Amino acid sequence: MTLLKMPELALMTPRQRELAELHAASEHILELGEQGDWKQALVAQRERRQKMDAFFAQPTTEEESPLVKEVIESILELDRKVAAMLYEQRSNLMRDMGQTRSNNRKLDHYVSNS
Repeated sequence: MTLLKMPELALMTPRQRELAELHAASEHILELGEQGDWKQALVAQRERRQKMDAFFAQPTTEEESPLVKEVIESILELDRKVAAMLYEQRSNLMRDMGQTRSNNRKLDHYVSNS
């Protein structure tokens, strides 16, 4: 069974449901990042971490291992996208901060020569 072929929520085992919720939480974090809501993304990431800790506190059976592997790989890909957005955001902030400093120096120079 693959992530894309998982049965509807009502037909899932409790472990499959937990995996689906972990994946959905990861997609939600990505959506929040795309919206620029990093504060809520951090809250969602912390909640997801607690759910992951609870899920992996129980051993994975051999039968569910392929699905768990697939979900982990998908979550890691979503997390890579979030990280890329964060790095871009950081770069933009640093560029803007540099521009602000430059503008302040120009303003100080103008004021001192007025």
